[in-house]
Amino acid sequence: PREIAMLGVSNIPEERRRTGTAEGLPLMENLMMKDYRIPPFSKAGFLNVSEIRDHCGKLVSEFEILTPDLDKTEARILSGGNIQRMILARELWKEPRLVIASHPTYGLDLRAIEHTHRLLLKMKEKGSAILLVSEDLDEIMALSDRIAVMFNGKILGTRDSGKTNRQEIGLMMAGIAS
Repeated sequence: PREIAMLGVSNIPEERRRTGTAEGLPLMENLMMKDYRIPPFSKAGFLNVSEIRDHCGKLVSEFEILTPDLDKTEARILSGGNIQRMILARELWKEPRLVIASHPTYGLDLRAIEHTHRLLLKMKEKGSAILLVSEDLDEIMALSDRIAVMFNGKILGTRDSGKTNRQEIGLMMAGIAS
């Protein structure tokens, strides 16, 4: 995982509580779990706690994470939307080359969905490639340039999003190739 991250690949997992966080750790530690080893956050194996705290404070503000405290608030008490914002902050702040987003808005409220979509579109505009895995047709049509539909473990077809419609994609999702 570390080598993949060093190559500029970020992951927004489907199971945000189970695989996207360490729920018993504070927000600050969750935000830094991928980057604590790199400068300016550490040097010669020693953490620069003030730099980490400043960085995390900026992420909380920029990604609109609602939390009472960086150091003491455990991830497990955050809402689903705030956990997703925390994951997005951790994964997107460095503007990765590739973002793998698996069901990034599943179970979120409308405000959190819109926030997530805006961030993914912003990454796309800045040049990040985004592999979006979703069953939400509205999400797929709104965020994708090209759409590949899998059925029974195989790609049934691909379409340019501007040259297809919900009905065609929906039929492909049901196994009916066109």
